[in-house]
Amino acid sequence: MNSEELAAYLGDDEELDEFIEEAIPRLEAIYSFDEFMEFCNLFNETVDNEDVISIIHDTDKLKNTNITKLKVANYPADFIEWHLSFGENYIWMRSTKLIQTTSVVRELESDWFKALTNNGFLVLTTDTSGNAFIVDTNMEVPEIKFADHDDIDGENDSKELISSKLKPTGFTNFLEFIKTKLKEGIVEYYSPG
Repeated sequence: MNSEELAAYLGDDEELDEFIEEAIPRLEAIYSFDEFMEFCNLFNETVDNEDVISIIHDTDKLKNTNITKLKVANYPADFIEWHLSFGENYIWMRSTKLIQTTSVVRELESDWFKALTNNGFLVLTTDTSGNAFIVDTNMEVPEIKFADHDDIDGENDSKELISSKLKPTGFTNFLEFIKTKLKEGIVEYYSPG
């Protein structure tokens, strides 16, 4: 579904509440990163609320080199696909940050990321508190898990200890994960109370 189809589905004159109510099912029916970004852009254009989604675009002059570094670090194919298409964008979705490819690569040099990566735990995104969502590549089917930055030393923790401190999210697919995080942000912002 492209932006025009989504706009037609939602209608131009609907009230904000109706837009939000209809946006959630449309978000759930997205099956590609292109559709996800179209939704984010349309949401911003229609709602004009950067407290829910904020997108900052920057040019990555080292894009090919940075993508190669993600591949060398054994990042999953869907995460690399996201960064090939949209890695020049920093996207803040209420409580989850999709950081630019350059930032991911830069973080790979930090001691915390390096220790995790060396143990098969790859950081995908962070939240506003500095906690991370990590893909655990030690599993037969790599799974996205939550890591509390304060609980995991990284440098001094063993693979087994790190693994025991991670909390499962139930996701193995990066697109489904970011769709859910965006949905949570929309619901959190627009739900009364």
